[in-house]
Amino acid sequence: MVTPSEEEDHFLNSNNNNTMIHPEQDDNEKKLSSPSQETKRAVDVDEYLEYVGRFGRCQILLLLLFCLIIIPSTYQTLVMSFAGHNPSWRCVIQPNVTNANSTSSSNDTDHCSVAGDISSKDDYYKARCQMNRSLWEYAKDKDYSIVTEWDLVCEKKTLSYLANSAMFLGWAIGAVVLGWCADKYGRKKVLYPAWFALILAAFISGFSHALWLFIVLRVIIGFCQGGVGLCLFVMATELVGPSWRSFAGTSIWFAFTIALCIIPVQAMYLKWKMLEILLSIPYIWLAGFYFVTPESVRWLRVKDRIDEAEAILKKVARVNKMQVPDDIRLSSPPKSPMGKKTTFIDLFRPSHIAISTAIQCFAWFVCGQVYYGISLASDQLGGDMYRDFVLTSLVEIPGNIILIYLTNKFGRKPTVIYSMLGSGLSCIAVAFIPNSGAAKWGRVSLGMLGKLGITISFNSIYIWSVELFPTIIRTQGMGLMIVVSRLGAASAPWVAQYLNEVHDVLPFTVMGGLGVIASIVCFKLKETNGIPTAETMDGAENNENVELKDFESSNGKSNAVCT
Repeated sequence: MVTPSEEEDHFLNSNNNNTMIHPEQDDNEKKLSSPSQETKRAVDVDEYLEYVGRFGRCQILLLLLFCLIIIPSTYQTLVMSFAGHNPSWRCVIQPNVTNANSTSSSNDTDHCSVAGDISSKDDYYKARCQMNRSLWEYAKDKDYSIVTEWDLVCEKKTLSYLANSAMFLGWAIGAVVLGWCADKYGRKKVLYPAWFALILAAFISGFSHALWLFIVLRVIIGFCQGGVGLCLFVMATELVGPSWRSFAGTSIWFAFTIALCIIPVQAMYLKWKMLEILLSIPYIWLAGFYFVTPESVRWLRVKDRIDEAEAILKKVARVNKMQVPDDIRLSSPPKSPMGKKTTFIDLFRPSHIAISTAIQCFAWFVCGQVYYGISLASDQLGGDMYRDFVLTSLVEIPGNIILIYLTNKFGRKPTVIYSMLGSGLSCIAVAFIPNSGAAKWGRVSLGMLGKLGITISFNSIYIWSVELFPTIIRTQGMGLMIVVSRLGAASAPWVAQYLNEVHDVLPFTVMGGLGVIASIVCFKLKETNGIPTAETMDGAENNENVELKDFESSNGKSNAVCT
């Protein structure tokens, strides 16, 4: 966009070259009388938004767009709960035996002597691994899931869990690589290509002819997830006023939850290949919005591309029917006061920083594992995996609302610790409640409570960690936490599904036990609500001795806002 000073130069040059005076001369004279770029009052992005509109029509439309964009990418995070489901099996020739818990022929490799469908709850479940393959069949069609498609049971069962973990491993890599690309080349230029590649890979996976190809595509999907989630959340929240950021961020998580609830509804009626196709390609048209989505204004400002950033803000003002005053301009980015260049090693020195980083890594790992583990183990709660998956997903809606109040009212530390503790205890209780009769509703209820607790803890620890790391190492610290949480998510299939093959008590016992341990070790970390964040390593060390009660007694109650 041409600035007033550029228009003035053009006007003067035109006169010097004896060009014809046009009827627009009066308008140019008015522009000459307007404030020059040097005399305009410099404001930051938040103050500029006061004139543009903190949450006008433009921001609402963009938020709706981002909510739509996150839906198909969300599908891929937990679609394997259904695409990778291991169904019951049955004998090919039904004998006159009706007790599925009979073990009289469990070591017979030439006979299959149990009638009816045999699930993982039955004592006879593992007997098929000693039988001739022709003696048993799945209770579902061959194209029901990748397990039935490629016979991923017995000695090949670990391949199913590997396929499930593959996406999260790719996500951990993508978070690092695409995170760096987003910082260097822009949020928009990473978000849309990564999202498009994700949709394309998910679509192609529906035509996979071999397991190795499917696993490779899952890694690619995960890699692309690393460039979608964070960029999408940042772009949705940074173009609104400070008072609207919590709402914008929460709206994205609402869309995430809605997407999770849609997956089982479609999975009830679709085989795994058609499920992958319909959860991806119908959304491809959203890629066209690349051409109308603005680049991150804050990123442009940090890169000192002020004219581009200001042009975007003025376009937002026009859509919102707002008028930007002539006497303001977007300020240049502040210069970093830090002279020392930091590295990844600084996350582990000195000792108090190393302890804080280690504890946070463990907590993030557990959050990733338990959050995705409960969803993957939904078929172990009350017997209906479709219903229980929806129920354990719906509780995320109140969870995302509650955490905003809790983190501001009671602080980051107690919110993370006690919600994680509640989740852990709920999971442990689930492990010892029978999965039959009326008792199964107790399992479902506690499973929902466990998911509610880990949702609050997982989303709250984002806020807490941002404030725990000193500014000078915050980017490296949060990058590490994202990677660790995805590694925790990658372990979820092995805990939630593989351990269930060993003993049905183990999945929720392990997840619950780790949740309790993580909540206890987090007591070592300091509260950050209402306390200024440290800028340097020395500042972080000094803040170790700052007590929240001292801060509140001198400043009144905390007015920190979750953003």
